[in-house]
Parts: sequence; structure tokens; C-alpha cells
Amino acid sequence: MQEGLSGQAGVQLYESRCDLAEPLYPDELEHIRRAVPKRFNEFCTVRALVRRGLKDFGLPRPSMVPGERGEPRWPMGVVGSITHCQGYRAVAIGRSCEVRGVGIDAEPNHPLPGGVYQRISSADERAAADQVEVLHPDVCGDKVLFSAKEAVFKAWFPLERTLLGFEQVQIILSPDGLFTAAIRPSAPRQRPVGGVPARLSGHWDLSEGILRTAVVLPSRETD
Repeated sequence: MQEGLSGQAGVQLYESRCDLAEPLYPDELEHIRRAVPKRFNEFCTVRALVRRGLKDFGLPRPSMVPGERGEPRWPMGVVGSITHCQGYRAVAIGRSCEVRGVGIDAEPNHPLPGGVYQRISSADERAAADQVEVLHPDVCGDKVLFSAKEAVFKAWFPLERTLLGFEQVQIILSPDGLFTAAIRPSAPRQRPVGGVPARLSGHWDLSEGILRTAVVLPSRETD
């Protein structure tokens, strides 16, 4: 995924496998003060990574209280995505003049709980995931599929402001670390101009026990 993201102009990935300290703004503290320590530490760590990334872009870190659906709120001129799971936190940041949107997700390389895989996938999706596992026996194809859908959701929502169900995104994984996504929203799209294309491509990889997926939407000028 690092290679896939760095191949897009203006997009950078910032990662940590341990918790980082970060001073929070008063409204952030109010938002997170009742959280359990694990959630509090994740919240601080990703904002420390945001600070690092925005500094590289010549910007200070603003207060980032999550939006209505838990999405991060980025400063003007910036798009980004956040992910965290056990043992891994990451932030992807891009310039909105070069990148329309970005979605990243990370998951431990463990199979999905019983019954979940069938509910979130189609026969074609499972067949492609099976082929990934044939060529990469150490990879949980079901979890890559789940993660890829999560990455698409994160790229979709900031632009479209609507939710997608798992059945509305078909992911076809490729053993070479790529995937394609076909989006089929259930209702007419509210923002067809400048929104998310109906077909996307993305990257996946396995890094030290963590499955990582990413989708980057290029600017309209490079569509």
C-alpha cells in the first residue's frame, strides 16, 4: 500500500505501531473523555500522525472532532483518511488540488468471525479472494475483502455524504496486490459531478501481520 499511495502526487502515508502522545484541543478532550484507555490512545495517536503530516504540508493541526458518521474533519485544501487497529495506526493525507479523495483501512490478518463473510460478499468476490489465498497462503482473503470495502466507504462518504452497504460495493481482489471496486448505490446519487466514480481501483498488502488497503481518487483533471 505504501507504494500505491506514494505513486499518487500529493499523497503521503504516516504510520505507527505504538501509541504516541498528542496534546488535544478542549473540544477533542470533551469528545473523548469518557473513552476507555485503548480508544483514547488511538484517538491521540492518529492526531499525532495528522500533526506530523500536516507539518510536512506546511499546515498546523486543527481541532479534529469526528463528524456525524465518525469521519475526520480536515482543514481546507486537504483530504485524508484515518485507520487504526490492534498494533497499527495510520493516516493518509493528500492535497485537494491533486487528489479528490482517499480511503485507507487496516485489519489484523485474522479470518472474519463465523457467518460474517457470507453476509458481506458475493460468490464472485469469494472466488477472487480464494485465488488470493491459493497464491498467498499466509493471507486471509476474507479479511482483505472486508478491508477493501472499508477503504472504499471512507473514500466515498466525504464526497457523497451517503452510506453504502457491503452489498453495494463489489470488490474483486487480485493476487498482485491490486483490487477493483464497482459501486452500486441503492438510490440516485446526490452529487454526480465531482463525486466518486462508479468503478475504482485500489491496493492491498500484508505488512508485519497487518492487512492494509487503500483507494485514491485522482483530481478531476486527471480522471
